[in-house]
Amino acid sequence: MPDDPLLAARMSPASSYHTTVDCVTEQGDWNSQHLDVERWLEQAFAETLAVLDLPFAHHYECTVVLTDNAHVQTLNATYRQQDKPTNILSFPSLDLVENVPISALLDTPYVHLGDMFFAYETVMAEMALLPEGLGWHYYLTHLFVHGLLHLFGYDHEKDAEAEHMEGLENIILKNMGHPQPYPTLCSSIFI
Repeated sequence: MPDDPLLAARMSPASSYHTTVDCVTEQGDWNSQHLDVERWLEQAFAETLAVLDLPFAHHYECTVVLTDNAHVQTLNATYRQQDKPTNILSFPSLDLVENVPISALLDTPYVHLGDMFFAYETVMAEMALLPEGLGWHYYLTHLFVHGLLHLFGYDHEKDAEAEHMEGLENIILKNMGHPQPYPTLCSSIFI
């Protein structure tokens, strides 16, 4: 598990981070939404790095694949033994080591953190459950932050882990000027 940024969060200016989100649309009706996804997600990426207090000296990258339920269900069945779609799946590239800070694992200036797969139909259905006025920008940003934390080794299998991860998501989204998703906005979605 990474160091605890909730206890020692040093808010670094997010704009100081070098990030790249490689966004690929494979399946689903993502293009109909006319989204500027990469710009939104790079802002969320930098803010997440700042909250986790990671070094500025690296260039961080991840890949986001916008796809559909069928593709995500296949991945979920293959890698998680759950034969159903889900909103997002994250596949980390870093070899995370228990009780070793993430910063100690960053031995190159260029770090590809991993890949995330978003399922269009599931994302649309969940977005419809959110209060009015919280649309694409908010929900994709939140899902991205959630998935990015998974790439860093955070999880929500146990209550304490879920509370910690939700706390990080709240801080990151609040820093970006978004409503905090927990405990009320998204608790029923991320179970």
